[in-house]
Amino acid sequence: MKDKKTRLSGSRIVTLLLVAVFLVYFIHQMMSVFMPLTTGTAVYYESFDGINTTGTIIRNETLLNSEETGVKYFVVGDGEKVSKDGIIADIYETQAGAQQQTDLGNLKKQIDSIAEVQAYNNTSAVDLDLLNGKIDEALLLLSASCRNGVFSESEPLSQELLKLLNRKKIATGEESDFSSVLASLNAKYESLKVSAPKAKSSIRSTLSGYFVSTADGYETLLTSQNVLTLTPEKLNELEPAEVSEKTVGKIVSDYTWYVACVVPLEKSASFKVGDTVKLKTTLRSAGEISATVSAINLGEKSDALMVFSCQNMNGDLATVRTLPLTIVTGEYEGLRVSNRAVRFVDGKTGVYVISGMQAKFVEIEIIHTAGGYTLCKQNEEGKRNVLRLYDEVIEKGRNLYDGKIIR
Repeated sequence: MKDKKTRLSGSRIVTLLLVAVFLVYFIHQMMSVFMPLTTGTAVYYESFDGINTTGTIIRNETLLNSEETGVKYFVVGDGEKVSKDGIIADIYETQAGAQQQTDLGNLKKQIDSIAEVQAYNNTSAVDLDLLNGKIDEALLLLSASCRNGVFSESEPLSQELLKLLNRKKIATGEESDFSSVLASLNAKYESLKVSAPKAKSSIRSTLSGYFVSTADGYETLLTSQNVLTLTPEKLNELEPAEVSEKTVGKIVSDYTWYVACVVPLEKSASFKVGDTVKLKTTLRSAGEISATVSAINLGEKSDALMVFSCQNMNGDLATVRTLPLTIVTGEYEGLRVSNRAVRFVDGKTGVYVISGMQAKFVEIEIIHTAGGYTLCKQNEEGKRNVLRLYDEVIEKGRNLYDGKIIR
């Protein structure tokens, strides 16, 4: 009797185990059927590899000195172009006189900005989505310029943002007309102009180029004459010279200029003098610079100093001495998909795309992989069974196979 009970107990355990296995299998199958897919879109994308470093800019710079006494009002802003003998600053007897000129300049900018907005007051022709997009972009650019310390961009970006916000006021009916505001500003401008004192003298540029109102003491230490002989040690050991109290700024000539970068020795080995490269920067006006390798000078340890010569100068490049940049070593373009979407089926590399109500496996040719995504070759139009622009790609899904019904 006892043996019979034992056999029954053992039989029940086996039955329970079989039921448990069946339930696990059933749940697994249900999850594979009903678990929602995660998809992404194959989009065109450009990417690059490079060496991240800091560039030291070396330019033809001429210091401007003046014996004039009084309060200076600069009529030329940092990074603006000037001609030879052009007026850079007016000298006033008092701070109040110079301040009046600053107020006049600010008023003129406001008047010009509002007048431009007033000229586009056709609300029916305004695309609010497009306008909001421009406002977002201007705000991001202003924030980035402040974050990166490129303050020469801040004022024009602020003016652009204000202009866009005023346009939105008209487009949304918050403001119907700026005529009264313009009339008030113009009256204030004319009144201030009449009472403003005359300058007692002026400071003029000795040559043409870009004006910068500050000097950092490296103007005579970093020159086009000594740049090709610099080493990592020489560059790091440089101490700025004392700037004279008579210095009112400098003129940057818009000819050949240089960027010096300290890079690891092994990374410099892939370059040679004469190579043409691209330098990526954070500057809005010079995001990509074409340059030529002019020198690769070895350091005493494990670094090298690479010197690049460049041709196109602008106002932003004229005002900075150092900036973060990337020396581009490779560029790629193609269709971007998530790394999670890439699968290996029967020895072939590809992705599953949604075609109608089915999963369809298509082969891909990988160009580049970085940062969680894969770039694939964009195939010619008309080819079959290949990844195409805007295909819906399955990034996550269970038990996928070619032809599986998924919808």
